[in-house]
Amino acid sequence: MSGPVDAPTVLGRAAWQAAARAHRDRAEALTAGHRRRRSRGERHAVEDFLFEYYSLRPGHLARWHAGLGVALQDAAELAGRRFHCAVDPDGVPAATVDPVAFAAVRGELLRMLAVLLDRTGRVPGSFGCFGWHEWAMVYSGTPDSTPAVAPDGTGAPAGTAACRCGSVAPAPTRWSGPPTSAARTTTRTGSSPRRPSR
Repeated sequence: MSGPVDAPTVLGRAAWQAAARAHRDRAEALTAGHRRRRSRGERHAVEDFLFEYYSLRPGHLARWHAGLGVALQDAAELAGRRFHCAVDPDGVPAATVDPVAFAAVRGELLRMLAVLLDRTGRVPGSFGCFGWHEWAMVYSGTPDSTPAVAPDGTGAPAGTAACRCGSVAPAPTRWSGPPTSAARTTTRTGSSPRRPSR
């Protein structure tokens, strides 16, 4: 059985369209450099990594969503989207998320996230990694992909530091640092649940 959240918050068309425009404008401003470089075939070690490793696209970030429990009035164009349904709070046609339909397809992901959040809440935070996990994956690449270790040695710390990561993402299976680098170790803050297949 499908259906929206009971008594959703209702946004009129002018309000939700303004929110969507403001979100899109902010996202496009933040991704302008990346989109410009991409059109020229130029690379950027950090921003390219974020879009490629996490499989995001500027268009994804620009897409606004009201969230669960919000009904958008006069939004017939949204009612037919996946995981959405038509409702009529106050007698005005609206569109909202259908949580039952979403859970039927993405239930495994929701369960994994619930386990991850529960386990994360049970262990002390570790906030001193300064992105070693991500840096270790990119610092030893090539100039036309990801950056090589800088001549001044600024990449050296990632070759000797122990990465302590509670991320659900799998740890790198191969470290490709300089041959003289010390062995790297990765320890996790508890066991992470397995990422579901897509």
